[in-house]
Amino acid sequence: MSENTKNILVEIANFDPVAVRKTGTRLALRTDAELRYEKNINPWWSMYCLLLFLDELKYYSKDL
Repeated sequence: MSENTKNILVEIANFDPVAVRKTGTRLALRTDAELRYEKNINPWWSMYCLLLFLDELKYYSKDL
């Protein structure tokens, strides 16, 4: 980010762990991403991370 930054894109994802596992098995594709996303993580954490990011953004970007 700089003083010329006009847009920021933030992506926070939460995937269905059963669908991720089934797809990985069907495609015989095991990746580090699949291992991460097949864990059953509470979707609330996605919102928490977004709010935490916005707080940090406000703190470090006083002009917002």
